[in-house]
Amino acid sequence: MQNPNSFGNPRFYFQSNYWKNIIGCVPKGGVGGNDYCGVHSNSGVQNK
Repeated sequence: MQNPNSFGNPRFYFQSNYWKNIIGCVPKGGVGGNDYCGVHSNSGVQNK
């Protein structure tokens, strides 16, 4: 949680380099998926 960017996760809301955009995203899970359009990686911003 101290440096989420080092793991490819966003540190700030709508940070373009790591934030997963949900507009037009088709949710996919599993290996090679997109984390259901970033539901877990994007929620780290609020958790921090």
